[in-house]
Amino acid sequence: MSDAAGSSPIAVTRPWYRDLGIDRDDDLWTIPSAKGSTYIRFNPIRQNWGDVLTDAAKDAALAYFESRSADTVANGVYFLARMSRHVSVNGTISASTLMDYRSCLPPEHLHYLGHVAAFLKFWLERAYPGVDRDVLHFFRSVKIPGNVKGAAVRTHHPTKGPFTDAELQAVTLTAREAHRVGRVSTQDFAILLALSATGARSGQVSMLVCGDLLPPERETSTMRLLVPSSKKRTRERRTRERPIPDELAALLGEIVEQRRQDERFPGIPVEERPIFATAHPAYNRLEDAHIGRQGVDSALKRLQKTINLRSERTGAPLVLSPRRFRTTLGTRAAEAGYPPVVIADLLDHTDLQHVSVYVETRPSIVERMDAALHGLLEPLAGLFTGTVVADEGASGVADAPSRRVLADSGGNVGTCGGPRSCTRLAPLACYTCSAFRPWLDAPHEELLESLIDERETLLADGVSPQVFGANDAIMMAIAEVAERCRQAREAQANG
Repeated sequence: MSDAAGSSPIAVTRPWYRDLGIDRDDDLWTIPSAKGSTYIRFNPIRQNWGDVLTDAAKDAALAYFESRSADTVANGVYFLARMSRHVSVNGTISASTLMDYRSCLPPEHLHYLGHVAAFLKFWLERAYPGVDRDVLHFFRSVKIPGNVKGAAVRTHHPTKGPFTDAELQAVTLTAREAHRVGRVSTQDFAILLALSATGARSGQVSMLVCGDLLPPERETSTMRLLVPSSKKRTRERRTRERPIPDELAALLGEIVEQRRQDERFPGIPVEERPIFATAHPAYNRLEDAHIGRQGVDSALKRLQKTINLRSERTGAPLVLSPRRFRTTLGTRAAEAGYPPVVIADLLDHTDLQHVSVYVETRPSIVERMDAALHGLLEPLAGLFTGTVVADEGASGVADAPSRRVLADSGGNVGTCGGPRSCTRLAPLACYTCSAFRPWLDAPHEELLESLIDERETLLADGVSPQVFGANDAIMMAIAEVAERCRQAREAQANG
């Protein structure tokens, strides 16, 4: 078809938002990404405010997408839909609509208004129908409180707050041992170490690609990781460089080599392939290959079930979540004396409002650690995974006399049933190894007492908690062995 002047036919172009997987006519938009799909639902707005306002909201949301991330758009639409369930409109969203909504919100939910403010201001700026200009006056005239942040950190909540140093050590030690014996996959263990080392959100970990693992710089042997930023308004991929421990670097290097040989990514450069990939045999889109936020969360659930640690604070299974590793990193940074601006950068925050909670809790951290370690004979259950035996002869290990584990005090504490090539430092590392066979009458309590004395000396010398608490989880494993031996001896005596 041509116009009256005989010009060339008009080209029909594909709307740009189709590339995001969006069909404007749908009331549910699904936007796939490396960190997992984002869902934007317009159904509540249509049900409560009608078709005209819903279509206007879609137009504003599509324009919002031009410079904002999917999460930012989804957040604005979500809280607008939430508002539609509580207040009616007379054709348009007005200051009266917002005042009515404000009056029905409890004080702890007033921050909901702040979530719709940016979206409605943008909507007005682009002159889409459906929002009255008096909305701007409303937002200028009222003070909208922010969301209350950091309650779990302030209270050191036992299931939602940061781990104690002993808990974090215990998780790492037991997961490492479970990985060594094949009960935990390399990918799951690497996810745990990545969360612990970087404090990244689950979506950030999912977004990692092979090109994010960087070799050491000349002046150092430390590998580095480009951690993708998230919760940013822009759709542009941004990263922050982080040094990572050797153990994590080795695991990621092993996975990257697997991706290099992975036949599911024909024609895709290795550096663009996901580090943490799903197990599907083929993918329609590269985004689908990433495990997503749900995949990271599922990895932690599997780890939690496998290592089966019980918290000394609750007596229940120790809860693992990405947020707990994140708040632990912030807490430890504050404890080490880092200023808020450094903590904000470490946690990928663009401002300081989210990090003050870590600095506020700093004075009581040492007290909480000591409280967590009070009574070492009531340990984190599950740290010790070996088998207590009566003596060397009952160990069941070939050439047992040559496999003795010697304590620093000079006494033998058990038999090693693991490979002779093991490079872990005996005797402390042995107490969290499933191949260790501690003897019933060995001096476990004496070894524990020497470690407690060393801890108290370091504490009195004013060293940092990371130093004097370096062996806290191992001390709990030794305490667990000592307690099992005590109970076995009592049972023998009463038998």
